[in-house]
Amino acid sequence: MNPYILMTAFFLSLAGLGALETMLANLQVVAWFNGLRWLRVHFVTLGVLVELVFGFLPTLVAARVNKPHPTPHWGIWFFLNAGLMILIVGIPLVNAALIFAGGTLIFLATILLLRQLSMLDPKLGAPTPGRLFYLAGLIFLSLGIIFGTGLWLGWGEFLRAAAPKEIHLHANLWGFTSLTFAGLLIDLYPGFAKRPLALPRSLDAILFLFIAGGTALVVAPWIGDNLLMLVGLLLHHAATGLLVFNVVKPLIGDRNAWNAGQVHLIAAYAWILAGLAVVPITVFGTLQVPLANVEAQAPLILVFGWVLQFAFALAPYIFARVLAPDQPAQLGGNRVSLFALNAGTLCIVAAIISETYQATFGAIAFGLWAIAILPVVRELWEHTRSIHSTFAAG
Repeated sequence: MNPYILMTAFFLSLAGLGALETMLANLQVVAWFNGLRWLRVHFVTLGVLVELVFGFLPTLVAARVNKPHPTPHWGIWFFLNAGLMILIVGIPLVNAALIFAGGTLIFLATILLLRQLSMLDPKLGAPTPGRLFYLAGLIFLSLGIIFGTGLWLGWGEFLRAAAPKEIHLHANLWGFTSLTFAGLLIDLYPGFAKRPLALPRSLDAILFLFIAGGTALVVAPWIGDNLLMLVGLLLHHAATGLLVFNVVKPLIGDRNAWNAGQVHLIAAYAWILAGLAVVPITVFGTLQVPLANVEAQAPLILVFGWVLQFAFALAPYIFARVLAPDQPAQLGGNRVSLFALNAGTLCIVAAIISETYQATFGAIAFGLWAIAILPVVRELWEHTRSIHSTFAAG
């Protein structure tokens, strides 16, 4: 039994509870919990995303390079989850010792996983399209962990970083998440879509553009260069557009292929591509949006509209592949999750624009997100329960 499976379902459940708490806090029904802003985001990123990636990548890469499936590395699992639990306690308390300990443990887990994947050398002739994406993504994650931990310990000043928080966000989202999601799509798309990518020869270009764009987006806030930031965004979105073309083009004209899970995947990337169009409108257009609103709310669009939506589609599919490899697997999500998640993300856009009704729109958004999580959590727990029933029967 893969130990990351239970932790992924557990953190997705916590993400739902965190969304519900935020909704009630915005409506002033309950008191605002210290550290809630950090928790509600990291239940999705460190909790759902990282648990899923750490648990599934060794098995996926081993299968792609024709190697035996590796047994779970309990040291990596312990370091990751011990670090997460320590941070859940330490950050709301703003306890430097606990934050340093938690960040260090997660960093060690990342380095160990990077080493494990790098040692899975492909056999002659074995296809390995996603492997380099995962390795590059983990390098970005390690940098994001360093700057994320350092936010509370003053490392940004020591490293002469102009905007250490942005470096942390960009390394994790534009670096680790983008590369890992791209690798997963490239490796898993033929399985769930039942057809190849549109342009398989474009994978090297996609990898290069993501790495170059992610690097620029990390270096730009480090040295305070807005022009480099714009170059990084353009490179990153060029890679994203090429990746989406590879995914969408083979599905055009086939209505049966457009299930809720597939629409979740496309909608997830639509939020990123729309963001590039919004940036110049916000900065140079007549729409006067306070920068503080954008900085506070925009990460929620990425975390819930992109990261969580991507997880909605692929997490149930990955669970089914891991827990019941002999059974057919489908992408997750349904009409409820699809509507509620994207309607909630639209409410965050409205909250950015409207200061007067910002709390109300925020409450509606988190309420809708809590509703969206329910069917996916149920699906994951059903997969988990079914495998336990199988073990018990055996």
